[in-house]
Amino acid sequence: MADQPGTIPTAASAAKPKRWAFMDVLNVVAIFAVILLHVSLNIFDLQKDTAWNVALVYQCVAIFAVPIFFMVSGANLLGYRERYDTPTFFRKRALRVVLTLIIWSAVIYLLVCFCSGLFGFEPRRFGLVEFAKELLTDNVISIYWFFYVIIGLYLVTPIFSLIAANRRVLEYTLVLAALMCFVVPAVNAFAPIHYVTDPLALRFFTWSLTYYLLGFYLVRYVTWRPPVWALILACVASVAVMLGATWALNAGTEVGGTYRNLFAAAEGLPTLVYAPALFMLFKRGEEKIAASKAYPVWRTLAGLSLKVYAIHLVFVWIFDAQVLSGFAANSGAALAMQFIVEPLVVYAVSLAVAWVLEKAKTALKARLRRS
Repeated sequence: MADQPGTIPTAASAAKPKRWAFMDVLNVVAIFAVILLHVSLNIFDLQKDTAWNVALVYQCVAIFAVPIFFMVSGANLLGYRERYDTPTFFRKRALRVVLTLIIWSAVIYLLVCFCSGLFGFEPRRFGLVEFAKELLTDNVISIYWFFYVIIGLYLVTPIFSLIAANRRVLEYTLVLAALMCFVVPAVNAFAPIHYVTDPLALRFFTWSLTYYLLGFYLVRYVTWRPPVWALILACVASVAVMLGATWALNAGTEVGGTYRNLFAAAEGLPTLVYAPALFMLFKRGEEKIAASKAYPVWRTLAGLSLKVYAIHLVFVWIFDAQVLSGFAANSGAALAMQFIVEPLVVYAVSLAVAWVLEKAKTALKARLRRS
């Protein structure tokens, strides 16, 4: 889903940037992980039943998804000055993400207004002014927050591209951002006086910006190849910490209460270990991935990820309302349908729709060129 997946300029050839094959594979893995996150949203109901426990596992295992998207985007875009100027950078980004946000927000809004019964929603009144308000305030569909955040990152990319060009300054920025966005909130959560360190939390830094910068740093400056076993251990340990800490944090909360999500979150400290370790693990496989006969397939799938992200929640809604609702809660069949069948079906259908739309767009462009 990240912009221009797998592409980063090299110092030797700014005109012809290197394409990192591992980023294409990561892109596809991450978009499926997003679907796993969205079929397990019952985590927020805090029912503490079997379905909730499975959802907790899914949330912890798949939480790397959006951090990985930000890392891949940062790796691709923070070196844009080596390829083109800033106006060109903004034009390219606007065409790809801003138009996707507007078009798919309109599609989702129309579907919710005129096909609400299909999703099991209450009828919703259509209005152009209402749509405009919801689009401007990120209220059309919850998962589109990603588009607003990535657009914000694009706006500051010209600033941080200059910082990223200096390794030492970038390292200082990363340490500062990690402290402000990951360490300070964790300290606040357990401090005897709440928000005792809040004045230190500079609002200019965000967890998404941290990952955005980190992706560039890991592909541009890190040449050390950590052992595979160490990277796998870091991933497994991070997930284990998330599972144990999140379960313990919610153990004392009554059923139906507020789900506490300090650790199994994109901005949680364990994720700051998990996502980069996974990124580096795939980076280690770059040569094998690039040489694989299956790589062209991965590259094609990666190119469809943005559309899959934009439309997949619609199919989650349909599956939940039309299929999952027919099974007894917490039954073996219900668990299998929700956690095995649903993510596979949602990804397959979303991918098929994305592929058809991409083919239609390509055919339309070809026809316009001939005319």
